[in-house]
Amino acid sequence: MKIKRSTNNFVTGRFSTHGRLDTILEDGIFISHSTGPFNIEWVTALDKLRRACLTDVTPTYKSASITIFHNSMLMSKEALDVYSKNLKQHLSEIQISPIIAYVTPPGVEGKSIMLPFFERLFLENNVYWRAFENLDDAKVWVRSMLDEFINA
Repeated sequence: MKIKRSTNNFVTGRFSTHGRLDTILEDGIFISHSTGPFNIEWVTALDKLRRACLTDVTPTYKSASITIFHNSMLMSKEALDVYSKNLKQHLSEIQISPIIAYVTPPGVEGKSIMLPFFERLFLENNVYWRAFENLDDAKVWVRSMLDEFINA
């Protein structure tokens, strides 16, 4: 069964989001397409989408996601601060270390700035994370990580 969700379904407030993330749960992995740049309103919608996705998996599930970025991954300092706060809160609630792969093809704006930020953030919060330039490599890594946890 495939479950689809989008940040566009979680927009509240007077200002619209800059950015969009569409995700589908397929074969136990959330596959997302994310188009930036992103603002605080998008980060807030992402947090609501993330919480809704928790209902799509069992509580003991080892969470895995692959996000493919399009156009830009840039966020303002304020949006990054809210993203970090929301992620830390989310991780404290789920009490598992998710597996996350980012796919940033050549030409994605801001990846030289944003990838080091995400690497540091995820490392500090015990998230298994890697960045790739193509989806196939990301899928191989995520599957190997899931297999490692299933067989442990």
